[in-house]
Amino acid sequence: MSKKFRFDLGVDDKYLKAIGQVAIQWACFECAFDLLILVLDSVDKRGSTGYITVEYLKSVKDLEILESSPFKKRKTLLKKLANKHILKKDFLTILFEKIDRSQKLRDHRDIIIHGAWGEKATGGVVIASQKMYRKIDARKYFYSLKKIEDIAWEISELNLWFESNFFLEPKALRPLYTTLGH
Repeated sequence: MSKKFRFDLGVDDKYLKAIGQVAIQWACFECAFDLLILVLDSVDKRGSTGYITVEYLKSVKDLEILESSPFKKRKTLLKKLANKHILKKDFLTILFEKIDRSQKLRDHRDIIIHGAWGEKATGGVVIASQKMYRKIDARKYFYSLKKIEDIAWEISELNLWFESNFFLEPKALRPLYTTLGH
């Protein structure tokens, strides 16, 4: 980096890189997660073509709801829509497991990203506090570099699973929907 920050966080560059991976991997996951909600929500609204059109995306007012809704509400909405539109029950079971795992990863992500990083301690950097939803969580959390990297890796695995099952080949989606699966 060409500029030296005048306020030293006391956090090693390896940690900053791992924290950045958690943030970026989660941002990608959340986009895919919300897009899947829109895809499933639009099944009844877009007819038998099985594709989302630009016109549909322009008309979606739910996007604002998605952006302002807590993750737990969006998770519930995705499960409801998936239960309605996904034909293959074995696939639905896997999807629900992935959604439930995403909540646990989200909890870690929130602590890592919203935490106030500070002193060095045995086992990793200490997060002194975390501010979320207008509440202060004053507990201390210990995250080793390995733990942060593992969380980033798990989120990237979720990204890969969602991407390969829903977005790489749109035609592969069509048999999954009860309304389109004929």
